[in-house]
Amino acid sequence: MVLVANIKQLTTIMQQRYEIQPDERVSQVFDLAFDGSAMDMFITWNVGATLCVCPAEQLMGPVKFLKEQRLTSWNSAPSTAAVVDTAFCRSSGGCRDFPHQ
Repeated sequence: MVLVANIKQLTTIMQQRYEIQPDERVSQVFDLAFDGSAMDMFITWNVGATLCVCPAEQLMGPVKFLKEQRLTSWNSAPSTAAVVDTAFCRSSGGCRDFPHQ
């Protein structure tokens, strides 16, 4: 059984580790059955940031979503991150200002 206090403690620690702030725009690209989705949702909501859910039709090529939503924080599987790094960085002139989780 997972208690609310456990979730609160985890989200507080993860928020501090990733330095998510209330003005952040955080990605949500994981299936809801995957643990990563819970982390994205609870950390984002815990600090009052904006959770941006990627439409299913853009999951295989999320660069358009990333740009349209003006994301400031991205969390995904390494294979998706590689696509984002390659395509987004090439089209935007570099990713040094974009934080990865």
